[in-house]
Amino acid sequence: MRILVFRPPAEAERTAAAIRARGHDPVVAPLFAVSRLPEPAPPGPFSALVLTSGNAVPALADLPPAWRDLPVFAVGGRTAAKVREAGFEDARSANGNRDDLVALIRDNLTVPARLLLIAGRDRHEDVGDKLMATGFEVAIWAAYAAEAVTAFPAHATAALRDGGVDGALHYSARGVRTCLSLARDAGVMEPLLDLTHVALSADVAGPLISAGARPVLVAEHPEEAALVGALDLVAARKRRGGDGE
Repeated sequence: MRILVFRPPAEAERTAAAIRARGHDPVVAPLFAVSRLPEPAPPGPFSALVLTSGNAVPALADLPPAWRDLPVFAVGGRTAAKVREAGFEDARSANGNRDDLVALIRDNLTVPARLLLIAGRDRHEDVGDKLMATGFEVAIWAAYAAEAVTAFPAHATAALRDGGVDGALHYSARGVRTCLSLARDAGVMEPLLDLTHVALSADVAGPLISAGARPVLVAEHPEEAALVGALDLVAARKRRGGDGE
């Protein structure tokens, strides 16, 4: 299967390698460019660091050396692994969604611990609000920005017009909304909606379903491994259909 991968370049290349290893043909089509922001981190002390995206990991390099001993709570295993690679050994993964991340922090820290949430400027998640509602003190550091590109990638446009794509992977609701808007402007909305779409969560799938995309599959767990696993199921069904079974 030929699959569109709508992620920033670094993440897209990693995802492309993962699905290529499973026998699929990735079409990397980044819809966002990630850049660091100049704002320094808020002053400590903090009891822990919180990351909702791997895009926040480069910002860890700018933190005081003493903060490397703090526990770092990450929404997923891949982000936690990147945190350890950055020299923060106590990286803990929620292995799930943002609600699981809040639960993990609540189970491991005592309120009113002070937390540093390292996030993107255009964040839409409510992790900080949920942590504060639980009783934690949360400082939010907007350390990076994910800026949407101004046009649907030309090679992806050409592939959709030629009918040379089977499916697409989606990781965020914001990414889906951007994808739909740019596809509409490029005149490839119809072939895009005709693809098999695999979304990381029900929230991510929502805008696709509202736009009329069919089918839209949701990963069993909000992790990339489950997303790729869902893609494998689609491919298996297509093979069985092609064999007349």
